[in-house]
Amino acid sequence: MSKVITMQQDYPLANQHAFITGGSGGIGSACAKVLLRDGASVAVR
Repeated sequence: MSKVITMQQDYPLANQHAFITGGSGGIGSACAKVLLRDGASVAVR
């Protein structure tokens, strides 16, 4: 029997958006990577 996985289980931030200022390095970059990994759409300035 195969396991059905929904988008919400795989990506808890699916359909969410984030705008990060100072995301080119340091904490901002780390935050952007975590948000992307969890499924959010991210804009970096």
